[in-house]
Amino acid sequence: MIRPALNRVVDSALFGDWEPLLNAAEGTPREKWGERAQCSASEPDQFFLDSDTPWVSPVEVRIKEKFALSAPMRVCRECPFSVSARCLVEALRQGDAFGIRGGLLASERSSLQRMWKLERPTEPAQMQAA
Repeated sequence: MIRPALNRVVDSALFGDWEPLLNAAEGTPREKWGERAQCSASEPDQFFLDSDTPWVSPVEVRIKEKFALSAPMRVCRECPFSVSARCLVEALRQGDAFGIRGGLLASERSSLQRMWKLERPTEPAQMQAA
């Protein structure tokens, strides 16, 4: 389960309003954002589940991988909100199709990813320069 604040900005993005997500990510510059991420000290493999792909139902993944998801999702919830938002924005910018990013499964990001590609939201200038 993702935190309510992140859920709100994701829902806004799904309805075409990218500003809340981009503004939240603005709190953590693109340069070296990963150093602030809680996952930087974690085993990377735990964030990549074989059953989680952009083509499957997130509900199925959460049921099937219930125990395997508990540790990486806990790590994501411990991240500062702006870091989680930056992680998600970078995953969308880079087209990351696999792995948990910003507290979302790959299967949960797939519709966001499609919309990102279609709408090409513009990040504030200070975010692009970072």
